[in-house]
Amino acid sequence: MTGTTQTKLPWVDAAKGLAILGIVAVHASQRVSDVPGPMLQLFGAGRYGVQVFFLVSGLAILMSVRRRNVSGQLSWRAFFVRRLARIVPLAYLGTAANIVVNNPVVTPLRLGLTLVFLTAWTPDYNGLLLGGWVLSVEFAFYALTPLVSRVARSARSAAIVAISAVVGAAVLGALAAWIRPSMSGSEFLYFWPPAQMPFFALGILIFFLTVPGEGSLPTSARQRRWASAALLAAAVALRAAAVAVDVVGIAFLYPAILAVGFWLSAERYPGALVNRATRALGKISYSMFIWHFFVLDGLARLAGDRLHGVTGLLAFYALGVLASAAVGWVSHRTIEPWGMRLIEALGARIGVGRPPAPEPAEGRALP
Repeated sequence: MTGTTQTKLPWVDAAKGLAILGIVAVHASQRVSDVPGPMLQLFGAGRYGVQVFFLVSGLAILMSVRRRNVSGQLSWRAFFVRRLARIVPLAYLGTAANIVVNNPVVTPLRLGLTLVFLTAWTPDYNGLLLGGWVLSVEFAFYALTPLVSRVARSARSAAIVAISAVVGAAVLGALAAWIRPSMSGSEFLYFWPPAQMPFFALGILIFFLTVPGEGSLPTSARQRRWASAALLAAAVALRAAAVAVDVVGIAFLYPAILAVGFWLSAERYPGALVNRATRALGKISYSMFIWHFFVLDGLARLAGDRLHGVTGLLAFYALGVLASAAVGWVSHRTIEPWGMRLIEALGARIGVGRPPAPEPAEGRALP
């Protein structure tokens, strides 16, 4: 497993960059009127960039855990401190910003669930953090990571984990709908963590097929082929979910488009998707995710009634991406490092000790 300690997968950051572009697209389209149906569907499919985040997160987390295990640096307490340092400070700032800017209803229960990232387990899946369900699902996966890393030790066992996750999601969804019939076909059963675990499991499987030393694919082109296969699998899984949850009827579209794109970039057009721009967006994708809601709202207020039609959507989307990337870059360079140092210092004071050096961007948690 020596290859794991030095492997960098350029397509991982590129996938995160493309995923955040899709997420900004769907939220931009929700703020523009008089857009033709096909264009709305295309932009709306960008919401499933979140599943791309989850897939890559499963791969990146397992890569980090196994690398630290090989070097003798694996500590589960330090693992959770790193995850908290990466996610919590920016999430709490985003929560505070939402309370100040949008003035949502704040109750002790709602605030508490938001701060401990449990909102995705409730019908109020976002809580007080815009997009909060995504981080709630991430933390559910983190809680399972020690168990999953023990079970998934090869491509074969990872495939069993992936199949188990799909079956478990279906069974739990059916059970929840049986207990509370009003949940059948509801958005909640799509947003809650069990429905999203198969995408982390797909990422774990692709880890064993992609990372040199774990599988047998040493070249970046072949890695991109496996990336396309993973995204295509995500598309199929999302399409299957439409049987139980009507809201994801076109869920397969965005991962499928990325799958084809990654395949073409591997076979014919190197750099088409895996390039400096997409990798740069991937590195700041978490900050972009937290702040793009506020950026789009601000731009929409400035634009007023001029946001309508295809031209308005395209212009608004382009400006939204540029502005969100600018804010995300500043946040990534200032707030994220400060927050990580703060949480690590707190962890040291309670006896966790200073965690080992943070993993490179390709091995970080998502989004």
